[in-house]
Amino acid sequence: MGTIGVGSLPVVADVVVAWLVPALLVVLVLFAAVVGIRWARDEHLDTLRAVPLFSLLSERQLRAVLRSARAVGFSPGTRLMSAGEPGRALFVISEGTASVTLDDGTEVASLGPGSYVGEMAVIDGKPRTATITASHARRRIRSSLIAARIRLGTAGR
Repeated sequence: MGTIGVGSLPVVADVVVAWLVPALLVVLVLFAAVVGIRWARDEHLDTLRAVPLFSLLSERQLRAVLRSARAVGFSPGTRLMSAGEPGRALFVISEGTASVTLDDGTEVASLGPGSYVGEMAVIDGKPRTATITASHARRRIRSSLIAARIRLGTAGR
């Protein structure tokens, strides 16, 4: 049987440096990524929880809604939706502002963080009734038509 002698210590050190240290770094990076993703999702979870439309949902249900959502940024002047188009998504404003205008160009409202738009077109399938335009750079959460219908219990309508 062989024993590890003093002469083999440099070999062991080389193995540790070559394999163990990089493996530990990979584990550390993966851990940091998971923590970062959870933190980002929790930030959006708080945003959704503050919206009256979602306020009665459990944390599990809110997370299900978030799995079908994505955060997107808009430049000022970008149109989120136009009156008359079909509603394929609802929008929750998490940062910035947006203006609501009617067909004749009349601005009827200004929306900020915590506001949501487009839910009625998603729920009832009718065309959008107003145009929404980003006023200031911001992020929003978009939930798809199918996901929103499933979450609201209206799938198949």
